[in-house]
Amino acid sequence: MRLFALSLILLSLSSLGFAPAPLHRTQREARPSREQLLAECKRKLDQLKVRWRVEARYGRQVVLYGVRHPNGNSAMGGSFEVSRDLLSTLQGVLQAVEAFLNNPDRL
Repeated sequence: MRLFALSLILLSLSSLGFAPAPLHRTQREARPSREQLLAECKRKLDQLKVRWRVEARYGRQVVLYGVRHPNGNSAMGGSFEVSRDLLSTLQGVLQAVEAFLNNPDRL
C-alpha cells in the first residue's frame, strides 16, 4: 500500500515538470493605454465630423460639441462637463452622437 501511494506521489510530482510555461510578456495581449484610447476616440469623432472643443464655463471645464446629420435634415449639439477626465467625457459625447446618427427616425 505504501509503495502504491509513494508511486502515485512520484508520478504526480513528475508531471509538474511538463506543465506549460507562462506566456511571455510580448505574447500577452497588451491593453491600450489611456492615450491610445483618447486618440481613438478623437479619431472616431473626427470621422463622424463632430466639432468639439473644451471650454471653461462658470469655473468648470466642459466639452461643447455639434454635429450635422449626413442627410442634412437635422443637427444636434450640447455640452458635457468634464467630471473625471477628458477620455470619459469624449466617450459620452461619442455615445450621444452615435445614438443620434443611428436613430431610424433620422434616416
